[in-house]
Amino acid sequence: MLSAGSEFRLTTDASTGYAAARTDTLSSSHDKQRVLLHLYLAIRDLRAGDTDEAFRTANGALAEGIRLRSGKIVDKARRFRSACTGAHRSAAVRKFDDLIHSSYL
Repeated sequence: MLSAGSEFRLTTDASTGYAAARTDTLSSSHDKQRVLLHLYLAIRDLRAGDTDEAFRTANGALAEGIRLRSGKIVDKARRFRSACTGAHRSAAVRKFDDLIHSSYL
């Protein structure tokens, strides 16, 4: 699902990262870091073959990145999408595409 040479790397233990992202382990002053962690979790889900869950997670991260007006997060979400291949566009993928095309950061 990810193209060869993708620059994304998940360097932390996935279960630790998942717990940190899904709970209040990171304080509210770390909102952007939490959103980036969600994008990395989406990459993990995509590599595991769970496309729908990956795009649901990425969609939430993108929406939050737009709310925070973070160009870095939106850019990473765009790179996540461009690294994905495959002809199947589920509802989760279409929703993500609609959101990313409507962002102007």
